[in-house]
Amino acid sequence: MVEIPCLVCEKPLKFPSYINPDNYDGQLVCNECGSLLHIKLVASEPRKYRLVKKGFKIQPIQIITAVPRPNDSEETKNENAT
Repeated sequence: MVEIPCLVCEKPLKFPSYINPDNYDGQLVCNECGSLLHIKLVASEPRKYRLVKKGFKIQPIQIITAVPRPNDSEETKNENAT
């Protein structure tokens, strides 16, 4: 397995199982410090390796539940507003 240290905290990056180390070009978040890195691997060797954002945090998804149903008429909407 490929061992690459994080550019911020220098801890080894943990690659998810879906990443093919023989051919990968994409982003990876460090599990230790949360930094976002762009990595290009060819034949299990890093070719490109750079910091995209330090301390990258994934924002939680906000679910909005108060959406009017398609069968609500304009009168029903106005009645609910008062």
